[in-house]
Amino acid sequence: DTNMRNIVKNYQKQKISYTTGDLNKDNHLSEADLILLRDYIYSGGAHGNTNLKSFNYDTETEKFLSIIDATKSTYDKIARECRVQLENNLINNNEIISTPAEVDQMHIMINEGTFPQAGNFETFTIEKNIVTIYFEPYSVAPYSYGIQKVMIKN
Repeated sequence: DTNMRNIVKNYQKQKISYTTGDLNKDNHLSEADLILLRDYIYSGGAHGNTNLKSFNYDTETEKFLSIIDATKSTYDKIARECRVQLENNLINNNEIISTPAEVDQMHIMINEGTFPQAGNFETFTIEKNIVTIYFEPYSVAPYSYGIQKVMIKN
């Protein structure tokens, strides 16, 4: 599709890494193309910044898919599922966090980063019946934890 080709061309010019794929899904969505872009910018300091952007394009309807389209769910339900998985990964199964203050701080970051609004769930990919939501460093955890992923089954 022309829209997806233009996106890839723009990012190729900027030398930003990307992944593309044609997906055949079993979750009642038509065939789609996806692009997951990752760029890393270092402008000084302790480390650079990693930014993610995804495009999920339905080739049948010729429209970009939102997280609501992809999951057939609501922001509240998506947020709740993300919080449960992130709390399990970042708090319950984390041997690094040792003080109540560290646990509280992680809860605050997770709750803010998964607040049920569109901007918190814009970066996602679809593969078969799994929607993977990506969270950039600092959005739900400290930078040292890296990019966080939550997988939601349709």
